[in-house]
Amino acid sequence: MTTPTKKEMKKYKDYLKREAKKFKLTSEDLSNLYDFIYMIDDITFDTLKLNKMDKWLFNLQHRIEKVIIPELKAVKKI
Repeated sequence: MTTPTKKEMKKYKDYLKREAKKFKLTSEDLSNLYDFIYMIDDITFDTLKLNKMDKWLFNLQHRIEKVIIPELKAVKKI
């Protein structure tokens, strides 16, 4: 496998952005994804941390919680 060039990476990222705009989640998808985040065990979390994806997971969890639990939107940070 060869390393992609900057041009190829830009083309791929543009493709992902176009596809992400088409991507829709159902209410069941959101609910299951929220539950799934809490099912991650220590070994899986260690792997995410090793790959520097732990902050991404926390951010995803927070964004999903805002949708799943609307009361969180009303809470303002001081």
